[in-house]
Amino acid sequence: MTKTLDELRLQIAEYAPIVDTPVDPFAHNIVGLCLSQIDREFGTAEANKAIDAFDLEEKGWHKLGVCKAGDVRYKRHRYETTGQCVRCGAPNPRGGD
Repeated sequence: MTKTLDELRLQIAEYAPIVDTPVDPFAHNIVGLCLSQIDREFGTAEANKAIDAFDLEEKGWHKLGVCKAGDVRYKRHRYETTGQCVRCGAPNPRGGD
């Protein structure tokens, strides 16, 4: 059964606050899957609206096309100990280690 846009947004609203907490270690996977489904079924603009609406950039996601490494597009930065995204070099908003 395919979920509606509102159902997907409700699921993001439920899991976004607990991303990167010990409450649910899979919350980031659920949010990412919801964003992917929104992108696929309702378009990139709707996925980007969800990223804005739920402040997901603060949690590491960003709009499509922002993190680019060569010709590959990613939906989420990947930070390591350098304090920068290993794909595109964007600074980590939470600081580096």
